[in-house]
Amino acid sequence: MWWKVLLSAWLVSVALSGANAQGADPVGWWRLDGQTGAVDVTGNGNDGVAVGAQLARGPYGDPEGAFEFSGTATSYIAIPNNGALDVRYSFTILAHIYPTGDAGSIFNYVGDNNVHGVHFWQTTPQELFMGTAGRYGGLPDPVTADVLQQNAWNYVGGTFDSPTGEAKLWHNGIMVGSLLISVFEVATQFPVRVAVNADDGRFFRGCIACIQLYNYALTQEQILAARDRCFPGAPVGLWPLNSLYGATDVTGNGNDGLPVGTGFAPGPSGDPTGAFQFSGTIDSYIDIPNNGKLDVRYYYTILAQIYPTGDAGPIFNYVGDNNDFAVHLWQTSPQQLFMRTVRRDGTWPDPVSADVLQQNAWNYVGGTYDSSTGEARLWYNGQLVGSLFIDVAEVASQYPVRVAVKADDPRYFQGRIACIQLYDYAMTQEQIEAARDVGWCQVKPEEEVPPLLPLPTPTPTPTPTPTPTPTPTTTPETTTPPNWDITLIILVDGSSSVGRDAFQLAKAYISHLIECLGYINVGLVYCKCEPNTSISLGEYDNIPDLTTAVEEVEFYPSTTRVGHCIHYTQCTTYWQDDVPSVILVFSDGQIFGSYGWGYYDDVAFFVQKAMNAGITIYAATIGRSFFWDWWGLLVITGGDDSRVVDTTKEDPSWLITIITIENCGVCIQLIKVIEIKRPYPWEEDTEPNEGECSFEPRILQQACKVFTTPGCLQDLMMNFAGFWDSIGDIWADVEERTGSFIDDVENGVEALINGAQDAINAAGEVVRDGVQNIVDNVRSTVSSCRISALDILSQLAPFVNTVRQNIQDIICNIISDAKERLIDAISEFFEGLVKDVFDVFCDFLDGLIDALQALLDAISFILPQSLEDFLNNLLAKARLLLWLKRIARLFGEGIGWLLCRLFWWLIRPFVPPFIYPAPFRPLIPFIPPIIG
Repeated sequence: MWWKVLLSAWLVSVALSGANAQGADPVGWWRLDGQTGAVDVTGNGNDGVAVGAQLARGPYGDPEGAFEFSGTATSYIAIPNNGALDVRYSFTILAHIYPTGDAGSIFNYVGDNNVHGVHFWQTTPQELFMGTAGRYGGLPDPVTADVLQQNAWNYVGGTFDSPTGEAKLWHNGIMVGSLLISVFEVATQFPVRVAVNADDGRFFRGCIACIQLYNYALTQEQILAARDRCFPGAPVGLWPLNSLYGATDVTGNGNDGLPVGTGFAPGPSGDPTGAFQFSGTIDSYIDIPNNGKLDVRYYYTILAQIYPTGDAGPIFNYVGDNNDFAVHLWQTSPQQLFMRTVRRDGTWPDPVSADVLQQNAWNYVGGTYDSSTGEARLWYNGQLVGSLFIDVAEVASQYPVRVAVKADDPRYFQGRIACIQLYDYAMTQEQIEAARDVGWCQVKPEEEVPPLLPLPTPTPTPTPTPTPTPTPTTTPETTTPPNWDITLIILVDGSSSVGRDAFQLAKAYISHLIECLGYINVGLVYCKCEPNTSISLGEYDNIPDLTTAVEEVEFYPSTTRVGHCIHYTQCTTYWQDDVPSVILVFSDGQIFGSYGWGYYDDVAFFVQKAMNAGITIYAATIGRSFFWDWWGLLVITGGDDSRVVDTTKEDPSWLITIITIENCGVCIQLIKVIEIKRPYPWEEDTEPNEGECSFEPRILQQACKVFTTPGCLQDLMMNFAGFWDSIGDIWADVEERTGSFIDDVENGVEALINGAQDAINAAGEVVRDGVQNIVDNVRSTVSSCRISALDILSQLAPFVNTVRQNIQDIICNIISDAKERLIDAISEFFEGLVKDVFDVFCDFLDGLIDALQALLDAISFILPQSLEDFLNNLLAKARLLLWLKRIARLFGEGIGWLLCRLFWWLIRPFVPPFIYPAPFRPLIPFIPPIIG
């Protein structure tokens, strides 16, 4: 039992050491900047030695705020370990990285020949990796996450908590991966190397800043707080407004903006998606919440890059009570920059303004206020252009913010805005100049690296390399968007509950869907704990390359954060004006909250934000059906069950048809439904249909939309001529059966009459006369019945053509079961027509039957048995005439089965359909029949 005592004591000591260390300073901290270089600023003495590394621009624009590594074996930092870096049980590693290469170490304990050290790496262009090696040679599974952004600053971290055994990865303050591992003591007794690991050909290329090491596992709040430890005076709000980050507040303070009616446009550095475009209308703006972090109260600096093309409008506007003014920075005329520092009590001091703006050009503008001096200042391209002493003790900054539009004011900003920054202090000129090139806002081509400072010689502006003309292919797809085009982003759930096999099936379904769409304006976002864009809009110029790229997306199981993924998709996609915007989410519905919110709340919140921005969202099932959460899928669509798609029951060609018809109002995709059909055995337990013909009301409503869209029915009739001719075949069969039945009735009655003539003649005179009258009436009635029936057939023929030409109206009247409701609708029409034609006849026939029955009852005692049998048979034949109305149902059943077969073939994945019941089996062709 002695080992239990020792183990318990060890666990207690570890827990106590972790508890005592909460909030403690790092045990190693290397700022990697121009002031301290690679010195360990904790004072613990583990100063790094930089080899082949140079100073570069840091995350917040400091010209010497990071070290750049060349991606070679001779570019690294070597850090000794005097014991202070031996965290042994629990740890946190944090760093800011700007990767421009494929792989390399970020922070690597250099083990010996037999023991690996703890290592924190970039292992692919997107993959963050941490191996928590055991102290005595154990190497458990690593924790990984595909979250890194190339050519951009990433705040990354790895933690391990020995008492719980949980290793975690962090990206921009969000946990993106976790794993339980069996490690008591970690291998941290070795020295450390940054960017290079001996005997490994992978070398980190890019920039690294602010490496921190702690001897305990930090919480999310602590990791967020440590983000700017190396950067005193970091912004309280920073919105890059580019394709990498959208309107996200990259400070981690949580005040992410919601763009409405905006698009991406070229930015200050020339990147084609480096800014947001505003149309200068009331419905083009960004809403930014304020959770308190943006309440600067006493001091502030507002900075932005603007490209004005209109007369006036807000740049950064705190929205006061009742839409009143609070602190605001505006363009108030084509040239005038304007700032008013409204007091917290709502009173207005004088504004400060300057006529400095250049139209149709980039302007770096700013406003500062310092309550200790009472001075408000305006800045333009880093120069002071206006100042005023206003003596405001506390400013009105407790409100949310709106960019480009202020309610109840007709002045709307028109042009582009990029890189909005807010600080809770008044910056100096030097700081404002340095913040102009803040790293989060610099979106660069992949081949470009951050500029090194100091530069040995001035570097001329590079001439843009012209994009080569793609080699023409034989693929018929066009790269010119047709007027019915949509912007479609496919978002694929990469959660563990989906599974690798289902993920592969989803990719096959998506590839077929893209082929059916027939256009390349499709993007794909891989939704993990931290989403990433796997395929950008317009990245490929032909369908085969695009579908190949879909197939090459790798599955890395992670936590589901669908709400965050939808928000990421909304903010990072270039949604074109006047083009329908659609997000198609493939998910199992197992959606979990982000940022510690509730189970569904964050998804509903972000879905609503996307819908408010004009985006339509569909949800399609993925994974094994017993994992599906239909409520979660419904939440993804904003509560619209008509946009929840069961991919085991609906073909991808039908799905894209519905999407294009609902969002574009055109029928162009329907022919592709006919032309492109492929099997999709989604589940091993999928069974063929056993004869039932039923569809959900939602699918029937979709069918109604398809058949009533201009051109759709004509396309179907043109390509399924044999199918529509089958309606005529069914009618011919019904017509033949009806005529045969009438002949049988007439012949049968005549035969009975002739066969009973002797019995009638032998009867008494009274009886003979009565029966003879009955016989005459029967002959007359049967003759009238035949004439009327043939008249019905002639009147029904035009109706058959009407059914063929207006079948969409019949379909649209179906609200539940397809076949039964269709049969009822047609039968009702037929029976109404029969009743109208036979109205008098039916009344007479009923009276005749009653008279015959009364006669039989009255004279049965004197009638010969043969005559009684004759009259009974005659009565039965007369009653049978009423069956004539059932021809309507016969025809309706034939039409119903035919349309059901068409629905089945169009909508279902390729599963063997039902078999037609007799007598229609030989009449209805297989779907699809011969075209033409």
